Amino acid sequence: MEPYRQGSGRQSSNPGVDYAQAPAGSVRALVQHTDPDFQETLAHLQVTPPFGESEMQALAGSLYRCTADANQVILGQGEPADTCYWLADARARLEYAITGKPVEAIGSVRQGDFIGEGALIGAEAYPYTAAAGTASTLFAIGTAQFVELQRHAPAIAVRFLAAVAGQQVRRLRIDGKKIESFANQVLGIVAPVPAAEAGPAAPTALGRLFNRLAGGSKEEP
Repeated sequence: MEPYRQGSGRQSSNPGVDYAQAPAGSVRALVQHTDPDFQETLAHLQVTPPFGESEMQALAGSLYRCTADANQVILGQGEPADTCYWLADARARLEYAITGKPVEAIGSVRQGDFIGEGALIGAEAYPYTAAAGTASTLFAIGTAQFVELQRHAPAIAVRFLAAVAGQQVRRLRIDGKKIESFANQVLGIVAPVPAAEAGPAAPTALGRLFNRLAGGSKEEP
């Protein structure tokens, strides 16, 4: 499979990310499966069993390395969701805006996390804005490149997508705990204590009749 090259498929519509070929000696645009940053970032996915060498080659060949400066917008709320970003060496903040109200910070992501993952499953637009917290290196996979991965290596595409989904589930659980802690410590809202399980209900007259008809060995009073 051909690696992700500038101009192939749908490029990101976001002008905030530098997709230009990096000068010699700096960050390389194309990703190799032997690159230390790729292997380190892949380890954060906690894929079991781990990807084999041929699988890593196919996945790396679908990626494109790009950079963003601190506070630079990586993807914008409402923009076409045409690229998913995998943070290789980065921290980013997520923001959500409502017309007429201040922008709200809704979370943060770090190395190994994904942003814009809806692009892999047909989302039309990004639901939030993501801005780099520091000078960052990211792996990008466009919708066209993911379609190519599905066509040429469907098993790898499915495993990769499952790993992305698993990460989102873990993130939601962590966010849920943060919300519960905030509600408890700041707002004074205490989660209700689960009701104790009730003991077995006393048998009714009808129940005793069914018990006798079924050959119950003990006569109920």
